[in-house]
Amino acid sequence: MGSVFEVLHFYLIEQFNPFWFVTVVGTGISSTILHSFFYEIDGLRFLSYVMFGIACNLLVIMLALLFANMLFVCKRESFESYFNIYFQDSSISVFWGLFPMGLGVLTNYIFQLCDNELNDLQTVRGLVLFVYILWWIDIGLSLTVTWGVTFLIWRKCSASVTMENIPAILLLTVIPSITVSSSGGTFTMSELLFTATSESIQTMTLFVTCLIWFSAFLLTIVVLNSYIWNLYVNKIPPFKQVFTIFIQIGPFGQASFGFLLLTNNIKKYIELYYPVSEFPPDDRINTLAVICSFKVCGALVALFLIAAGILFTIISVLSVISYSFAPSNSSILAFHKGWWAMPFPLGTMALATEEFYRQYGQYVSANAFHVLGVIYGFTCSLLTIFCLAASVVVYSRDIVTVLNGKKEDECV
Repeated sequence: MGSVFEVLHFYLIEQFNPFWFVTVVGTGISSTILHSFFYEIDGLRFLSYVMFGIACNLLVIMLALLFANMLFVCKRESFESYFNIYFQDSSISVFWGLFPMGLGVLTNYIFQLCDNELNDLQTVRGLVLFVYILWWIDIGLSLTVTWGVTFLIWRKCSASVTMENIPAILLLTVIPSITVSSSGGTFTMSELLFTATSESIQTMTLFVTCLIWFSAFLLTIVVLNSYIWNLYVNKIPPFKQVFTIFIQIGPFGQASFGFLLLTNNIKKYIELYYPVSEFPPDDRINTLAVICSFKVCGALVALFLIAAGILFTIISVLSVISYSFAPSNSSILAFHKGWWAMPFPLGTMALATEEFYRQYGQYVSANAFHVLGVIYGFTCSLLTIFCLAASVVVYSRDIVTVLNGKKEDECV
């Protein structure tokens, strides 16, 4: 019994890594996609409940392991040692971005339940306020990672980030802020938030989401430019890291989704608080022009970002395929933690393409985006299920192997 406890303590607490929050991110975004799946296939909504339940349980488990690891390291060494290990080392610190990302996608799902399924007004009002408070907590966590971890990377020269090695995982420091701004966009101008709060709260929320989106996207462009330059100079990453190329899809999909929501919310805000009917006839055309300009701007920027996301999807797939045919790299398809780099980026593209279809499908024929959304969403969900199952199998096998090795040593 002691051996089992020692092995679990070593693997789960001593070896804790914030990378493990990727399981929450993958299952969370899959639950959101399945809940509003585009062709309303029977059973998918129920599967979304299962995914959401798994994501919530994983979040609780990861938080428990996080605090246990923090107490263990601080007790054995010091808080300074903990800070140096988990925040000063950029090969570990960038993965803290996965925590607020996971919290953000779970917040989206809870609001979906409020908006589409729950009927009790008192319960809905309470949950909407809970979502709003959770969103502000997520903002604090996201900005801490985006500003704090980025500053630490800039401040301290690390051997893991050099001119010859600019990894895609650096994007994990900026994606949380784009995610939290998109999360705010899902409920900012909703009737549920309006009835639960006030106009001033909606106005403030709209400005906050706008500021966070633009600041995060600015940093994203800087990191992406550096990473793309790295691809030109140092070529595609080694085959063990090739799946990380999928990470660069995430900012484009999430930014497109967020910008579509932002411009649509501005349109709703003008229509709600500055209705055209209240203006003199000569000024009505100006109000309509402002509304149309935001919608056109949203369409153009979203199309640009979706196009970039599709481009890097193709490049990422080709990169994996190119290594698959290399005889020396025959194990490329064997599961490893790099597989978790795929579900979330593909899920963001599903959200972006489907949101574009929902907003502009009434004006133009946009069925292609609907189909793209289905393909991306279905692929994301399948990959998440596969990664979850494979992670359990691989991790359990490793623990059993270590335990068997200990038993053999005791027998000898």
